[in-house]
Parts: sequence; structure tokens; C-alpha cells
Amino acid sequence: GAVDSALNSAACVLRASAEHIDRDPKADARQLAQQARASIEDTVEQVMRHVGRAVGAGPYCKDPHFAQLMADLPVYVRQSHAERDLAAL
Repeated sequence: GAVDSALNSAACVLRASAEHIDRDPKADARQLAQQARASIEDTVEQVMRHVGRAVGAGPYCKDPHFAQLMADLPVYVRQSHAERDLAAL
């Protein structure tokens, strides 16, 4: 339930952001993009936390593909500047 709710919220943010940009594609969308990115980053962190707690250590130890995905995901998320980006909002 928690993962589904978080993913649904993220999808709503992405849809609303896309609609906003589509309505005025020449407008400055930097703030909107930063807000959306912050929301998605929060969603990723929630999903990783819930999935990790739900599946336990097994997949991390016995499923190399799962373990690699869970190791790689924070690298992509950390491409933002987290607190600095949030402070700019």
C-alpha cells in the first residue's frame, strides 16, 4: 500500500508538470522541474525504504540483479544537489 501510494503521488506530480509545460512550452520551467525532481527523489527514497523492509536481506544477498538495482538507484538520485536544490525553492 505505501509503495503504491508513493508511486501514484509521483505519477500525479509528473503528469501535472508535463501538462503545465505543454500549456506554455516557452515559459521558464526551472522551478517546476526542481519541485518535481524533489518530489520524485522523495518517492524513490520512500520506495527503497519500504521495499528493503518488506523483502528483508534475502534479495540483497541472493539476487544479484535486485542487489545491483538497489545499489545503483541512489547513485542516480544523488545526481541532484538535495539540500541545496531544496533551499533554492
